Amino acid sequence: ILVDAGHFNPNQEKSTTFQWYDALTDNLIVYYKMDEGSGNIVDATGNQDCTTPDDPVYSKTGIIGTAIYFSGDDFFDCDGITSTTQEYTFQWWINSSNVYGAGGGYIFDFSIGRMYLAMSSPVSTNDLGIHDNVNQIVFNVNPATDGTFHHIIMTIQSGNASVYVDGEIYDSTGTANGINLGGGVGLGSAWAGTSSFVIVSTLDEIAFWERILTFSEIQSLYGGGSGFGYPFVPPDLTNPNVTILSPANTTYSTPINFTVNAVDEIAMGECWVTVNASVNNHTMLNTSDNPSYYNFTAPSIYANEGYKAQFYCNDSSGNVNGTEDVSFSVGIISVEIVFPTNNSNSSSVNLNINYTASSQVGFSRCWYSNDTYLVNTTLTDCGTNITEVVWTEAQHNATIWANDTGGSLASSRVTFIIDLTYPI
Repeated sequence: ILVDAGHFNPNQEKSTTFQWYDALTDNLIVYYKMDEGSGNIVDATGNQDCTTPDDPVYSKTGIIGTAIYFSGDDFFDCDGITSTTQEYTFQWWINSSNVYGAGGGYIFDFSIGRMYLAMSSPVSTNDLGIHDNVNQIVFNVNPATDGTFHHIIMTIQSGNASVYVDGEIYDSTGTANGINLGGGVGLGSAWAGTSSFVIVSTLDEIAFWERILTFSEIQSLYGGGSGFGYPFVPPDLTNPNVTILSPANTTYSTPINFTVNAVDEIAMGECWVTVNASVNNHTMLNTSDNPSYYNFTAPSIYANEGYKAQFYCNDSSGNVNGTEDVSFSVGIISVEIVFPTNNSNSSSVNLNINYTASSQVGFSRCWYSNDTYLVNTTLTDCGTNITEVVWTEAQHNATIWANDTGGSLASSRVTFIIDLTYPI
């Protein structure tokens, strides 16, 4: 791992915490998610599926996805699981309210060496237990019979066995040396699937490693009570990064274009914008050539006033960035010729053209053109009327344009006749 520590002030404490998830796949032999709706259970690692189910109840509520409920003589054959490493970690999530007698509630049974893990020890009522081919090992009172899910980890190695409940060490004790696993393997009952020593519980996320997991790994698997399952992809808790491209904090006189640049370290979801805390959210579309640009253009010009746009973007994990906002205002530009009126007659060759123009953002310039429209004439300012033209006797056209500092354009046109001929 390459870490850029950045720049620190003198005497500033420098520390970084990493949680390494990839190691959880090291020496992982099987992982049963228990998410099936019927039939065999599939080993997510691809090593060993379990077959010949004896009527368990599928699709029960699990800690991650769904789970399977065992009762009576329900069990699965997992005969291909073998190991000679003599260091093992077993995991399962269990939801049970059953109080077991001595030797009840077998989770795993390996007929070679007669090694098994049980929710009740072979010699004591309702105690967690292991048989290691020599000893009947008891782990005090069973903590997992209150009708809620609990995370159980059992570790077995030469001379020692430990049990962890809900991410914390629960008990440890001595064991025999040199335990090998294999043979007729039963999941859910003992003695290769007989009706003796059955479990009455809902089981989820069952796994087996050929090594002893670290305490940090066990806590990661517990996940604060939510679980952390295969393939052990770290949870995405990071919000998307959102940058507002438009509008800016200024005044506009055209329909507003809302655009953000939104990126996520995993995958983007969608973006939307709301204006002045409206109940209506406008979906922003990702339709440009840039895959990180999201856009919405208002269908019309907003009324003259101030506005606040709030942007929201989520990612594929549901993380939402709703912290980006911008204030802007709207000011509409207008220009109107007030004299002469359209299609009117005049006998004055010095006819003035008077107009009014308004803009809340300020004018850039005003100009006019007439008749042939071959020449544009810039006005001194946007309050200066057209007074210097000497008109010939004919029909004339004139158009005045106004451009504001926001880039908006408005115009007004008039047609009139100069008539110098007296009636006969």
